Amino acid sequence: MHGDGLNPRSPDELDAMLLRAAELLEERHVVAETGRRGVGMLRTAVAQQRYREHAEAPVALADALTSDLRLASGDNHLFVEHLGDEGTPADDWIERWRQEGPSRNWGISAVRLLPGNIGYLKLTSFYTYALAVDTLRAAMELVRHSDGLVLDLTDNGGGDDETANAVMDTFLDLDTPRPLLLESREGREPPRPPTDLAWPHYGIERPLAILIDRRTFSAPEAVAYALQQERRGRRRESQRRRGEHDGRRPSTPGGVSDRHPQPPARRSPDRHQLGGGRGPAGRDRARRRSTLASLGDDSPAPGGKAP
Repeated sequence: MHGDGLNPRSPDELDAMLLRAAELLEERHVVAETGRRGVGMLRTAVAQQRYREHAEAPVALADALTSDLRLASGDNHLFVEHLGDEGTPADDWIERWRQEGPSRNWGISAVRLLPGNIGYLKLTSFYTYALAVDTLRAAMELVRHSDGLVLDLTDNGGGDDETANAVMDTFLDLDTPRPLLLESREGREPPRPPTDLAWPHYGIERPLAILIDRRTFSAPEAVAYALQQERRGRRRESQRRRGEHDGRRPSTPGGVSDRHPQPPARRSPDRHQLGGGRGPAGRDRARRRSTLASLGDDSPAPGGKAP
């Protein structure tokens, strides 16, 4: 919700702005019930003459509205932003995020091999696919022959859905329906086809560990839960509960889905096993088991014994 005219000069202008925001939320929020909860909060605020102390402080007003709307609606994608005026234009953080893409390596902040031939890939943002594809291809090439992968989505605030889909499809069976569905008030969209990947498909046989934290938000959160839903990855997150945002606006725009799949039952024991044995090869496999276990993967070793 962008605050066009979010600079009320009187209590009447403040109330008119809040009521207009309620109308927009009621008309446009993708989930009607969620929107209605926000609408109720805004109309109650008008009746109780709230936010009067912020009438001449538009940035503080936007921050207060963002916090209260998220609390009332349960939707941490909602935010209110002051866009400034002719005299003092506000910081366009979305455009700044786009311009910072090259210096941020298009969201790929680390890629390397861990002991035991375990790949590690940290993605801190999903930049526009057409811009990020070459860097993503180079990163995927580096880990393509690893025996397992850690996909680190911590500190990732979201971004382009095409990029998120490509990352997700890298680790899914390309012959099965995609696990995420997009739904709006107009109805559910048809399932999308698999991405025509610009890099080798990693496949579904090798182990995958996914790291998230309190700053994993929107698109990467959907990627993490979709992969877990397909029993494709083992998720590890911080103590902060899933979906709880820290009150700051997301560092990047966009998202994949307003609804995330529920975590599935425990992965079946016949998939993603790492092997055992003695000798140098066995020791390498033991190191791989140890690396993945420390990152939250509890795949059983052969014979049904935990690594």
